[in-house]
Amino acid sequence: MFFGGKKGQWWGWLWAALLAGCSGSATVPAPLAEIPAVISIPNDLSIDVSEANSSPSGIRFVSGKALVGPGPLSNVIPIGPDLARTITEDVLQGLLSPFNTFEIPVSPQTRNFTGTLPASDTLPQVFKFDFSDYDFDGDGVNDGFTGCTCPVGCNLQVCPEEAPLEDLRRVGFRIWIQNDPAGNFEKIMAGFFERLPVKDDPLTPENEENPGKGRFRVNVFEASESALERLLIGVIYDHKDPDSPSNQSTQAFLWRDLTRDDGTILLSNQINTEIRQLGRNDPAGTAYLEKSVKSTFNGFEDAEFTGGEDSVVSERYIGRFRDDADFWSGSYLLDEETMDVEVPTTCARISTASEVPSEICEQDLLIDTSQEAFLRSTLLSDVLFPADFPLLPPPF
Repeated sequence: MFFGGKKGQWWGWLWAALLAGCSGSATVPAPLAEIPAVISIPNDLSIDVSEANSSPSGIRFVSGKALVGPGPLSNVIPIGPDLARTITEDVLQGLLSPFNTFEIPVSPQTRNFTGTLPASDTLPQVFKFDFSDYDFDGDGVNDGFTGCTCPVGCNLQVCPEEAPLEDLRRVGFRIWIQNDPAGNFEKIMAGFFERLPVKDDPLTPENEENPGKGRFRVNVFEASESALERLLIGVIYDHKDPDSPSNQSTQAFLWRDLTRDDGTILLSNQINTEIRQLGRNDPAGTAYLEKSVKSTFNGFEDAEFTGGEDSVVSERYIGRFRDDADFWSGSYLLDEETMDVEVPTTCARISTASEVPSEICEQDLLIDTSQEAFLRSTLLSDVLFPADFPLLPPPF
């Protein structure tokens, strides 16, 4: 069941240098990673791609951002950024917001956690978190998670406030939900933190909020009298690159299908979308952000669902742009029953959506995508729960 009772309702990094003298020389500074006092499942994994979004108002520039104009590529340039924003800002933030409400102590003693989410118009929901080690990647061997919320191990009295990067281990979790006090718990989420998320400290002027680095999967089911709908999601994210805080990536796999009791698939959609942001410097030393967006969509709708004929669609997109320039390099493929579209690698001005000489992207801005490959299609193995995820939580 969708949690919440109403369908659609769910829809910084500290561095320290340790200098030691030896015959008048200093050792290489050793970076330390912050270990927060509490953690929450992150719900904001978005990366700003507004430079190449579609413009709802038709205005070319808003707050200095270039928006796609009315040229021949106006329907192509924003496809990937629009889809990426929909997934990260609409689907994921809505889906993950209930998990994010819980602040869980980071401690060697925190091996499980129970939280209740009150609701004004539905029954309270109970969530059970288990942090024991398990086999997330499905290779038949446990992945070596700490077994508690402390990323340096569970054989301590207190988790330290910081630790060397090389001492950090992954913190795994599995989550169950109980929507009805009289009902059973159901599996809802599995994943791990490679770097713990950090929440913002309201007492400081800067915003330290960072989702960290990790992976997770969420599986939601809704059964009707004659069909079962599945929303299966897998996410890989890294917003904690030691080389640069500007380097961030989020990849989301979605699988949604609707199947009748007799096995007929009425609807099946698969999406694989990825956003990568890199901090760069131009030859003059000016910093800028390079952003790459890829998406692959495969869709099928049965004639019974469409009211007409079977519909099969395949769509693939690549785009790259900078936050300081009004240009895009990318390509696009669309294959469907009534129309095929192929846009080979093209260099374009975003604000006019028109092609420009390729040298601008290849040599001047260094955003050429001609050697980039499209993302593969989403597989069930990207989104299904690990095989050793128990049906019910262990007693605690």
